[in-house]
Amino acid sequence: MSSLKQPSRPATKIWDLPIRIFHWGLVAAIATSWISMKLENMEVHVISGACVLGLLVFRLLWGIWGASTAQFHRFIPSPIKLLNYLRGRTADNLISIGHSPIAALSVIAMLAAIAFQTLTGLVSDDDVYTTGPLIEFVESDFSEWATGMHSTNSDILLGLMALHIAAILYYKFVKKLSLVKPMVTGVSAEQNQAVVANPLIERSWVVFFLTAAVSVAVPYVIFNLL
Repeated sequence: MSSLKQPSRPATKIWDLPIRIFHWGLVAAIATSWISMKLENMEVHVISGACVLGLLVFRLLWGIWGASTAQFHRFIPSPIKLLNYLRGRTADNLISIGHSPIAALSVIAMLAAIAFQTLTGLVSDDDVYTTGPLIEFVESDFSEWATGMHSTNSDILLGLMALHIAAILYYKFVKKLSLVKPMVTGVSAEQNQAVVANPLIERSWVVFFLTAAVSVAVPYVIFNLL
């Protein structure tokens, strides 16, 4: 007697290509920033910091008018939605594909920490290797404070990244769900009611290239023209 074969779950597209490029680009830029800092190669550190700034600008803009799963107003949970999620009310959990309410908060925390790290770097002065490109626009006391916070926040950022990796491992080995593969391929085999109600809405390549152009222009102006 042959056993019935379980039907395969249809692949559901969750992340568009621009958000995946952003994600892995940010991973590479932050890793380069950390390694260059440890090696005291500040020239590379400044270049990688400029890349992080451009990527953050892109994420901010893409969070406004980009693909539906990347838009902030779609995935940042309201207090009621977050409470319902924590209570395990599945009907509320299936509102949309993409980030869960907890994951959404972790994304915002991570982006805020990275943004703070980048902005403090722009006005830092370590009195040894280099100064930030915007240091002449701030008072020396503020630059001193920013330099100290740039160092302190790096530890906070490392902690947030460690929690992010821990969450990925938890979903992989406990819930048997890969969070990395969808960020590589853009699709997931996980099936829920939100797939039909809220499919991924992508943006045209024209919108992407215009957004990318602005994202490149901002760090270029800051690091080369100001």
